[in-house]
Amino acid sequence: MRGPQESSSTPALMPQNRNPVEDGLIGYNALMIALALAAFGVVAAPIGVKRGREELVRATYTATYAMFALVTVATFAMIYALVTHDFSVGYVAQVGRRATPLFYTIISLWGALEGSILFWAWVLTLLAARSLRHDEAAARRLVDERAEKAVRTASELIQDRLQGELDQVRNGL
Repeated sequence: MRGPQESSSTPALMPQNRNPVEDGLIGYNALMIALALAAFGVVAAPIGVKRGREELVRATYTATYAMFALVTVATFAMIYALVTHDFSVGYVAQVGRRATPLFYTIISLWGALEGSILFWAWVLTLLAARSLRHDEAAARRLVDERAEKAVRTASELIQDRLQGELDQVRNGL
């Protein structure tokens, strides 16, 4: 542990002017925000569809597009760390070698478990964003159909109730 006297007298222990990409902070933070957006989407999407709240469904679409952007940032940050041979990033230290040609350095992104998971997360968010963009009209129709069914069911229940009361009134007269 460092004491109070050592904090100012040990400048070599404190990094000076570090690049956040080199520290892995950009990729890590992007993935954490993407994870939070995924959790939001998992909760908000079914609620939005069930309750017919189109604004909530649209918010989950936006969250999916943002997840794709954030996972893309994390993926490119890892590729940048691989290409620049930033061995302070654990994954680069594990799979990277200075003598490896550029092409193989880039594709070493999926050379081990962590990079492969990052790569597949990127592929899946790409496909999710693309399918949502393609199917936004279908999703709106689904919300409209659910809302229409709910209104129809409610009106049938009200009509049955009123008919029952009307029959009671007629029988009572």
